[in-house]
Amino acid sequence: MWKLKPSTKNAQMEKVIAHFASHVSLIGNLPQEIAPNAIIRRASTNEIAEFDRRNALAASAISINSHSYRHKYEEVVNGTSTTYVPKLLPEANWRYWVIEYEGDGLIFNRIEQLLTLSMPSVYLSFATITGLSSPLEGTRPLSPHILERVESLWWNGYRENPIDVSKLVHLCSHLQTLSNLDAQDIFVLDALHKFFDLQRLPSRSDMYCLGLFSIIESLLAHSPRLNESLDSINHQLVNKLQFLNAEIIDSPIDSSTYFPVIGHDKLWKKLYAYRSQIAHTSQRSLSSEFQALRSAQCITDFVEANTKELMILALKKPSFLRYLRAC
Repeated sequence: MWKLKPSTKNAQMEKVIAHFASHVSLIGNLPQEIAPNAIIRRASTNEIAEFDRRNALAASAISINSHSYRHKYEEVVNGTSTTYVPKLLPEANWRYWVIEYEGDGLIFNRIEQLLTLSMPSVYLSFATITGLSSPLEGTRPLSPHILERVESLWWNGYRENPIDVSKLVHLCSHLQTLSNLDAQDIFVLDALHKFFDLQRLPSRSDMYCLGLFSIIESLLAHSPRLNESLDSINHQLVNKLQFLNAEIIDSPIDSSTYFPVIGHDKLWKKLYAYRSQIAHTSQRSLSSEFQALRSAQCITDFVEANTKELMILALKKPSFLRYLRAC
């Protein structure tokens, strides 16, 4: 059963109704409790109308054509051009979802952070907030970066993606881990905060990719020992990731779905060299040495998938990652 420590002695008790921003189709029985006092359900008719209104205003403000949550888009290829034709779905298949939560607002923040680790990421839109023991009442608006993220996912092929609700339940089960971390394992919570903060950057930003590498380093690597020639960050990542993929992770990320076939060592050495290019030069395009990596977007997508995989492993086995970092 769920057993969570309160995040503070004087926790702010709130009722939150937060709308999904992501274009996903939820599979499974709804409503579904995904965490203590947190339920995912279909949005009501009034909630749908309010979501559409706020979403349209936010999209207009930043000149984005937001895609519909009540249509399926059929791809039509005509020569070199591709168009997407909307087809209205039956109302029962519309993709409007909300999370209804009552409790400590800081716990809800952690739920929101954990949901970004799903594949694809689940982002929350605007939320209405009322106090359960105070006169608090307000609306958290839809942030422009969320809308940009959702539309980037759509154009990258994540359209109406099915997500089994049980996977969201499993992600939120790590709330208990986050509430009971030993002081020496706080690096796991720090990594989750960093990943959530990174979502404020455009998905195509070089700094987003650089930030993902930073999280991987924080989860796997220690400061290089100057007296050991084979203790560089690059060397640590190559070997530790290979060990995890071979011995610990059940279904590791398949690099061949992102790049042509390339050996593990060579791949991660190229990826880390690309990371260094971002960090230390002003060069934006892929140089000839990185042509096997196809594109900057392929690199970012692959590194993001590995970052999520490592973070979920850290939530499952924080002490194991702590020992691995020290090796």
